[in-house]
Amino acid sequence: THLLNVYVNETAMVEVSPGTVLAHQRVENIPQYLIERWSYDGGVTWTDALRTDIWGYPAHLLKLRDGRILCAHGYRKEPGGVRAVLSEDGGRTWDLDNVVVLRDDGGYPTSLRNSHKGWGSDVGYPVSVQLADDSILTVYYITEADGVTHTAATRWDA
Repeated sequence: THLLNVYVNETAMVEVSPGTVLAHQRVENIPQYLIERWSYDGGVTWTDALRTDIWGYPAHLLKLRDGRILCAHGYRKEPGGVRAVLSEDGGRTWDLDNVVVLRDDGGYPTSLRNSHKGWGSDVGYPVSVQLADDSILTVYYITEADGVTHTAATRWDA
């Protein structure tokens, strides 16, 4: 579905093949679902916004050595944490039946952030890298039940 009049921010991009760039964006007026856009000319022009079925924000995109695309994202509803989903077709479809739960013990409110939009969770902003042994290291910030916000990482296999 093409979307008009969406306010987006916090854009993640990955070149899935030469000249083809996928962008995932946080959107404010379609709660919590990532928006995607495509460029087929190296980022000069972009398609209309499309709503994905990936719930959460913001995203980080990474092309793995085997060609799969990884989308890691904050998950700000119970149980709050960090999730990852993979695409085997260059980001066209996502394996939502096999979402990887990297953390599900976070997202608690913190005094550093006002909870003005509902649940008031505080978790997210993941960044992933593929290590030499092909494992993935995903770093993010998280607030656990003690109310302390800190940076954490999960090393995992995709």
